[in-house]
Amino acid sequence: AKKSWAEMASRGGITLLLAQMRALANKYAKEALEKVGKKGLENSLFKDAFEQIGRVLSLNAIGKAVPFVSAVIAALIDTAQMYGNEEIVGEAIKESKINREDIFITTKLDQSSAGYQEAKKGIERSLKALQTDYIDLLLIHEPYQEALAMYEAMKEAYQLKKVRAIGISNFHGKNYDKFIQTCGIKPAVNQIESHVYYSQLSFKQTLDKDGVQMESWASFTEGRKDIFHDPILIQIAHKYHKTTAQIALAFLVQNGIIVIPKTVHKERMIENMNIFDFVLSKEDMNLIKTLDQKHSLFNWND
Repeated sequence: AKKSWAEMASRGGITLLLAQMRALANKYAKEALEKVGKKGLENSLFKDAFEQIGRVLSLNAIGKAVPFVSAVIAALIDTAQMYGNEEIVGEAIKESKINREDIFITTKLDQSSAGYQEAKKGIERSLKALQTDYIDLLLIHEPYQEALAMYEAMKEAYQLKKVRAIGISNFHGKNYDKFIQTCGIKPAVNQIESHVYYSQLSFKQTLDKDGVQMESWASFTEGRKDIFHDPILIQIAHKYHKTTAQIALAFLVQNGIIVIPKTVHKERMIENMNIFDFVLSKEDMNLIKTLDQKHSLFNWND
């Protein structure tokens, strides 16, 4: 069964990956794999990450989402200790009757797991709450002071096959540099804020060089910007007979960034999936780049 992953795109949100990417996405997957190379983790995850596109669902929408899952190839649920909903996620998976191998589970360790022993206990708590014997992708939610000690526990869990891939989230600048220089096994992914107003493409070059896959959370800015009515996106959307949302997602995907757009509506899920039957021109990509304000909308700093 094919698997996929996703990033945090909303505080306290749950991400449900529903769609298989079309042939065009394989091009980006191949290019990403060539850049990443072998680095001790399951490299197939990098390809699979590009073969799915995610949907973020708020807690009260889990019930609505479950019926959709059985109709698609694979699902991913992205949760976190910080969200306080791992037990609910575990119950939702159980009630969905979906085979475990068809679900890719991502969760994140929070401050309560800061430290080596704390992280070991935190991993066991998450496994129990999620009612599973392995986690597909485990991340450190933020650059805690104890991040390296936490990562040691995560590497051990990886060796014991309790975790299939490990990574980080919201690591930037000095925090990222310090971590990557001493972490040993490179993280599979770094989940960070990324959208047309703050794409972080220059940082992506660093991640690419290090063999770390970039994932975007807040692909639609979570209401911090009126992205759906942006004049430039509207102009380009008309040209391709697409929506502004589809243009915003296509921009990120064509830059090799995994996206997780937030929606609780099935129609929007389908719309957001339908971005692989066209390619933005170089001119249009450059035009979208002019929207970049070069600063976080969520006050993420070193």
